[in-house]
Amino acid sequence: MESTGEFATLGLCHLFRLPGELRNYIYVYALTEERPLKVERRSNDTAFKCYKQPLAQGGGHHEMGAFSKSPKDTLVEVNQLRLVNKELYAETRALALRYNSLAFNNIGDTNEFLKNCALSQQAHLHTLTIHCTRISGHGNPPAMKSIMQFCGAHPGATIRIKHSCNNPNVPISLMRIASREYRMRGTHKLLNAIFAPGCGQREAHIESFEAKLKGAKIRSPPRNFRFFPCITSFDEPTFRAGIEEDDELLLWLAYGYIKGGKDGLVKLVKQVIKHGI
Repeated sequence: MESTGEFATLGLCHLFRLPGELRNYIYVYALTEERPLKVERRSNDTAFKCYKQPLAQGGGHHEMGAFSKSPKDTLVEVNQLRLVNKELYAETRALALRYNSLAFNNIGDTNEFLKNCALSQQAHLHTLTIHCTRISGHGNPPAMKSIMQFCGAHPGATIRIKHSCNNPNVPISLMRIASREYRMRGTHKLLNAIFAPGCGQREAHIESFEAKLKGAKIRSPPRNFRFFPCITSFDEPTFRAGIEEDDELLLWLAYGYIKGGKDGLVKLVKQVIKHGI
């Protein structure tokens, strides 16, 4: 693209001599027009014709105008516009809004999004949060295929499952989350953190979890597939008040079954809210 006169010394092409509003219209046209301009050079090399491509095969061409040049004018308007369109298309084709964090209301929408999202765009995702009321913990059902593939392909990203039925401000939710851990991963890390070593209550809960899933095949999802409580804010006064109203939990505390007592439970809940399971 060449320019003449005072603008040549500034290194400006003809496009940048136009008002900004007009340039914006050109940009929009260049980025949205699916039928590009076609330019034909006449045999005498003194004029150009500009056509718009047909809508369909056999539809003919629509002539948009003829552009001539004189020996004194080396600016060829149509060629400049054509080149600008081409350059803009090349420069912006791979550009898009790059989201690092997305949230979905169910697993189905998340799976469908990942199934249709280009791999080049998936690479920019750091966190996907899924708010749901129900999730299968038995292996990897077909509805979660794309989610599991994403976890495996992008170990630096995190899938955050936020289950609406688990409120960490209610003490009993810790046991429900521990049950969820076993259903998802077949492990008892949370139970081990709750109960003191050799505690019979720990073994009783493990037997209960295993009985509910007897015969089920557990396939542990990747470590970057994490389960979280439904809320991110912890109301410690409410949690401690809930302990005082739970007779069974008070009994466990009195017998020394709980690691660290009440403070240990508070610390554990905060860890679960922050890191998940």
